[in-house]
Amino acid sequence: MPYIGLEQRRAYARDYYHKHKARRAEREKELRSRPEAKAKRAAYNALPEQKEKRAARQRVHADEHLKTNQRYRKNHPEKYKELTWNNNRRRNGWTPDSFEEARVVQDNRCAICGTSFDAAKIHADHEHTEPPKPRSLLCGLCNKGLGQFLDNPERLEAAAAYLRRWGK
Repeated sequence: MPYIGLEQRRAYARDYYHKHKARRAEREKELRSRPEAKAKRAAYNALPEQKEKRAARQRVHADEHLKTNQRYRKNHPEKYKELTWNNNRRRNGWTPDSFEEARVVQDNRCAICGTSFDAAKIHADHEHTEPPKPRSLLCGLCNKGLGQFLDNPERLEAAAAYLRRWGK
């Protein structure tokens, strides 16, 4: 076999990498999705030194990350709004269709107090289970109130009895 120079080997490796990039990515994804790989990665990430490394990396890059997010938010307001939707509501079990359906069913009003959503920001309430299950659409005050009472009906009933006792 003839001698291949360093630059030729690098060029060959670079070409090979670009030709097979998609296939390699698919194979890596397949390997990472195996249960034993997930368990191994979880155990590795749970090590105290790995947690500290991640935290240190986040501290170092926090300002840079914040500035990048702010710049993106300013330059792409519509995309950012869509990303916010994806990150918040979809994570909590809502889809755009189920959200719109709930708005129509609730006549664009809070499910608890009846406040019109024209005057209030809409909060998509959900059960705090795994996976989360959508419940109803609420105004901010009602949603925060449920959260403060830890979604516990007994606490809410006790608070209502307390208010009635004091003439409210």
